[in-house]
Amino acid sequence: MLLDFGTQGTSWWLPMTTNESIRANGKRWQNNHISPSKLNVWLKCPAAFWFHYIKRLPRKNKVFFPQGTAVHFGVEILNKDLNMGKTPDYDYYVLKMEEVWNEEIERGGELFDSKDNEIAPSRYAYHFNEVERWFKIYFDAAKRGAVPDFDPASVIETELDVMRRVIHPVHGDLGVFIRGKIDWVIDLESDVARLADLKTASTHWMGQWSETKASSQLQATAYGYAVGKDLDFSYMVIPKASAKDAPSTRLEHYRTKRGATQYAKLEDLIYNFVQQTDVLNNYEGFVPYPNPDPSKYKHCNKLCDYKAACQKEFFE
Repeated sequence: MLLDFGTQGTSWWLPMTTNESIRANGKRWQNNHISPSKLNVWLKCPAAFWFHYIKRLPRKNKVFFPQGTAVHFGVEILNKDLNMGKTPDYDYYVLKMEEVWNEEIERGGELFDSKDNEIAPSRYAYHFNEVERWFKIYFDAAKRGAVPDFDPASVIETELDVMRRVIHPVHGDLGVFIRGKIDWVIDLESDVARLADLKTASTHWMGQWSETKASSQLQATAYGYAVGKDLDFSYMVIPKASAKDAPSTRLEHYRTKRGATQYAKLEDLIYNFVQQTDVLNNYEGFVPYPNPDPSKYKHCNKLCDYKAACQKEFFE
């Protein structure tokens, strides 16, 4: 059972003395709330972490942000309808996805492609058609009962915002919480939790998924730790197929497990994160440095939104 801020009255501080799992219920994020994406950015490059989480440099609104949000929302509504025994309504889902798409563009401003080129508004409809195409891959599989090794109707909750205090076996209370928003909850009552995450993935070989990739994800480890149980986790992957390839493209499902061994390593990782970033002192002692992957033509080949700022700060 998860503690719930929404039913604890004035006890925002009460559950902070335990390491039980807590429903965050949309509470404002604090510096000491550590998401798996925050850890991933730090591991990838401390300079990128500095630009994003400390200097708060703005990022361009890449088209795949509103696309991913819209697809997630459409699938979420579909899964809820299936769980309630409703007949799926494809046109309704497309309408709701378009609403989310428009809201995200209005909030984020001009759209840019993966190469930082601005996308003309006349091309927005083309990119929303991609959203509908990728959603349809999931919709068709769910309608046929062909989602591999998974029943979409088994999803009992979506967007679970959960957090848990990190207590290290040697160093004690680290003063931080693992926090994340879990796409799908299937089972939180059994000894082994069943959770899932939806991904839209490039069909380029560098973006493709596999069992190996799923087993290496920090996200699954963090979510299992956050709910305080051993974990059976699913990555449901929708390939971003072209119009030509979409009819033959299949939904992909990769399952991976987490337990005490992985959670112990996560506690070690977070201990090092706390020490290096000085997060408990508002990052005052954090020393940024780049971790580039240089090539003949670029100072860094990593996917990053801060390459220009990084080059100016560290390489000129």
